[in-house]
Amino acid sequence: MIANIVEYEFMQNAFLVGFFISLLLPFIGVIIFVRRQTFIADTLGHINMSAIAFAIFITTLFSSLTNFSNILIVMFSVMGAVLIEYLRNKYK
Repeated sequence: MIANIVEYEFMQNAFLVGFFISLLLPFIGVIIFVRRQTFIADTLGHINMSAIAFAIFITTLFSSLTNFSNILIVMFSVMGAVLIEYLRNKYK
């Protein structure tokens, strides 16, 4: 079963990108931890997962919006980041 998955080129690319990301993320995590923004990163992760779930739900209901789902995810993510930064500056 696993041998069949690795035969596809997109899976090979996914594993390669996953490997490079796993090398880079610890450095980003250290920077976030030192700047004391770990809760912000965690919250953004949850917002992004919610945006992905919402985009999948919308594309399931309206199959004509498949191209719009990526834009929807980015819009939710950016709005979440702006809202977090606004709240962080307002409530110090």
